[in-house]
Amino acid sequence: MRTLIALVAFMGLGVVTTAVSASPALAACSGTGCYNVNPNGQCSGTRYGWTGGGYDSGLGIVVVKSPGCRAAWARLQNDQYVRYAGATFTVRIERRVWSSYGWWYTGSLSKQFLSTNGGVWTNMLEDFDSSDEHQACFSLNGGAWTCTPWV
Repeated sequence: MRTLIALVAFMGLGVVTTAVSASPALAACSGTGCYNVNPNGQCSGTRYGWTGGGYDSGLGIVVVKSPGCRAAWARLQNDQYVRYAGATFTVRIERRVWSSYGWWYTGSLSKQFLSTNGGVWTNMLEDFDSSDEHQACFSLNGGAWTCTPWV
């Protein structure tokens, strides 16, 4: 009986060890598997190319790139809810790839949001390697687009 309990405990410990030893770099999706997937709770990344109003505007956009997911998305930060109350934001992420013929625009994803306090984001586009570049843009109430540099 002790042998059976020890074996079960050992097997249980093996399962726990396997689950715990999983690398945090492993992502819920990767590359094309992340296409049009909400990054919230799926991927984490680094922010690039802040573009927006000055400090007092409380409004700006970044490209977020996740090496673990091999994906990128746009994140709009609005810290001035009162100033932009009732506004509609359209947020877009674009992707282009370098080829022997020059830059090839491969597509975009966008989402529309009513004014919110804090951050909102698009779903993800692929980010395979250094030949991929992304740009994040937003439009306020259907007006002109404000975009990050390509990164």
